[in-house]
Amino acid sequence: MNPQTLLNPNWYITGSSKGLGLSAVIILLKRGYNVAATTRDKQGLIKNVKKELENDSVTLGQLESRFLPLQVDLVNEKSVKESIDSTIAKFGSIDVIVNNAGYGLSGAVEELSDKDIRKQFDINFFGMVNVVRAALPHMREYAKDTINHPLGARIFNIGSIGGFSAGISFSVYCSSKAAMDCLTEGLQIELEQFKNIHVISVMPGVFRTDFLGGSLEQTTKPISAYTDVRDNMHERLTQHHGHQQGDPNKAIEALIKVSQYPSPPKRLFLGSDAYQRAQNKIKSLTAELEAWKEITLSTDY
Repeated sequence: MNPQTLLNPNWYITGSSKGLGLSAVIILLKRGYNVAATTRDKQGLIKNVKKELENDSVTLGQLESRFLPLQVDLVNEKSVKESIDSTIAKFGSIDVIVNNAGYGLSGAVEELSDKDIRKQFDINFFGMVNVVRAALPHMREYAKDTINHPLGARIFNIGSIGGFSAGISFSVYCSSKAAMDCLTEGLQIELEQFKNIHVISVMPGVFRTDFLGGSLEQTTKPISAYTDVRDNMHERLTQHHGHQQGDPNKAIEALIKVSQYPSPPKRLFLGSDAYQRAQNKIKSLTAELEAWKEITLSTDY
């Protein structure tokens, strides 16, 4: 099936001041799209966008009609709703949402406090939920207008391959992404009746962003019993940071392309590492399912 071109697509992106989010803002603005970008630090976002555009001799003034920077607290429903309303007031609609905001939290489950874990879910999961709930009433209206919105609406929930295949010392982070994936799957079923509202669970591998640097929080109460696990994790982070094989710009190009398909995938894995980890998990699950088939089936009446 061939992709189509959306008519004047308007994008809404969370977590846009760095990483994949910032790459999305820059690429979309250069493509001529309208972009609403949310962040906790509006001035920092504007500074970063300005810096990224300098090489192209483009000024923020030239982009004023197409760029809407928004300072938003994603955990606050009122703040999120106001940002959705502001975007629609400026652009008329929201065609594509990229729920990208999030951060990494490392540490064994036993080492993490209740506060650590709840904060992880607040940002990585509940922030996304707030955006979806605020945007869907508008998107359901767009779905009826097949003239101006021929492809309807798209919501990309940026999870992680860790939400499909958990990694060492990242159990809570991976759990927040698994919750996002499961909610996305449920949303897909709920929204089928509207035909052209598609929610895609995006599962990237490791990309060359700040995720393993400033965007990573680590336990402040290490337990000696997990020293080997922690050392193993730190060694891998040191080796990978700055050398990740995933290109953020190519990830955004992939999202733009997928957004133009009438029937996008339900799950989109990004990166050769994500592909391989998914394949390994599927093979492992299949083998275990068959190995324990007799007991599995023995519980029926």
